[in-house]
Amino acid sequence: MFKRPRLTLRVESTGGGYKITFTAFASNRGRVPARGCVLTAELEGEGVVYRSPPFELGRNEIDYPLHFGLERPRHGDVVGNNPRDVTLYGRALTVRLDCGRQTAKAIFEEP
Repeated sequence: MFKRPRLTLRVESTGGGYKITFTAFASNRGRVPARGCVLTAELEGEGVVYRSPPFELGRNEIDYPLHFGLERPRHGDVVGNNPRDVTLYGRALTVRLDCGRQTAKAIFEEP
């Protein structure tokens, strides 16, 4: 029986307009809430490009969406006709979820 949050995280590209948008899906599969959570996104070679305000994940909360955007064309651009196909010019986007001592990480890389 877990007495602490159990965090998972995944990130997807959600499109490109004047910004390249991403959604991070944060989950807490634990039996206690995760408080004081902060999501950060770090682009290789640029440093931190997004930091969320603090939020809470309830117990057993699955796929809480957090949306953020990166400047276009400075950080990346759309490739082809599908706005969900983006390039970050070969760089990795590391997204990290910190909730006290518990952390989760997801990396977005081009296929």
